[in-house]
Amino acid sequence: MEVIHKKRESRRPDENHGAGNKGERTECSRTFNQIDPDTAGVPVDYSFRKVDYLSQLQNGLPREFRVGMPKVGESKRFVSRSIWANYNNLVDLSSISSLVSSSLEHPELISWLDVSFNQIQTISKELTSLHNLMILYLHGNQIQCLTEVAKLRDLKKLRTLTLHGNPIEGTPNYRQQVLKLIPYLKNLDFSVVADYERAFVKYTRAL
Repeated sequence: MEVIHKKRESRRPDENHGAGNKGERTECSRTFNQIDPDTAGVPVDYSFRKVDYLSQLQNGLPREFRVGMPKVGESKRFVSRSIWANYNNLVDLSSISSLVSSSLEHPELISWLDVSFNQIQTISKELTSLHNLMILYLHGNQIQCLTEVAKLRDLKKLRTLTLHGNPIEGTPNYRQQVLKLIPYLKNLDFSVVADYERAFVKYTRAL
């Protein structure tokens, strides 16, 4: 039994029009509100930098156009729990730990990472060191294998994940396969995980 979901369009928007469509922006606001406002701040926005590697973003100033400049803490790093590095040319997520440490006042508290609309093919195990990550946007990349998604199982606090617009979306029973790998997700591809989906995944895992 396969539950059929309408495929999402993952076009790469123009920089001047911001990120994504209205539904996506609404979802961003909803998930951001899940994060403790006392330590959240505005996201550190490294989008549209045309970089190939995360290491190229270290020690750089974030953009102010979309969300404003985050506050600077005592250590001269930004008071935020979110990093946006979407709309670049990233090929992988190596150096993610270094970027988080050099950018955030409290790097251990990072909760939201947006690396959508890049050229990412593999998910670095380094990503699993971000133990408090709740929200991860990977849509619009080049991920092809479920084995890459399986690396995210160690992120026990992950609740919102996007993967649509990757080649992996063409995998038979794609949504069910992802939920089988990461059963604690509450939202996948900007769609709430329904009770019947959880029941179906639980049933297939028991077979």
